[in-house]
Amino acid sequence: MSQNQQTRLILRAYQLLEEVTPLTTDCGELCGHRCCHGEDHDGMWLLPGEEQFFLGQPGFSVQPCQDNAGYPLVVCDGHCDRRLRPFACRIFPLFPMVRLSPLGGIMVQAQMDPRAQLSCPLREREQLRMLFRRRVQRAGEILVSDPQLRAYLLETTEFLEEVAALREKMLGQ
Repeated sequence: MSQNQQTRLILRAYQLLEEVTPLTTDCGELCGHRCCHGEDHDGMWLLPGEEQFFLGQPGFSVQPCQDNAGYPLVVCDGHCDRRLRPFACRIFPLFPMVRLSPLGGIMVQAQMDPRAQLSCPLREREQLRMLFRRRVQRAGEILVSDPQLRAYLLETTEFLEEVAALREKMLGQ
């Protein structure tokens, strides 16, 4: 797919998630907006092709990241325009886990991101609005139609499953 087609898919995923949130209230009130307040090096992983939306944007800096399959992360100053949030912020604390089915197809399922387990008070998936979970899943289904985005989501799913397995082994959770 061309860069323009990839950009359109990301914008469709953004639009799908524009008005939906994990709870009907501001979930940041539960934790003091912890996910928006990190250190200068803390940020959200960007999708392939997503970097272009943040270059030169006030309040955001794009930085290299060794962990994100070679793609950068974006660091914000903690007070962004919600319409400009990266995909990772829009779906937090979930992630559209992508797996290959035994029949060769692709399955997408919105699941709790194991990285959110330590910082997000919404640890139980059942606490999250069903509409939010469905939209995160649908956004993943949109993104997997691009080969580069699909490869990224598959690789990130594998990484997150390793994180979850390590967490289980170390903490028994």
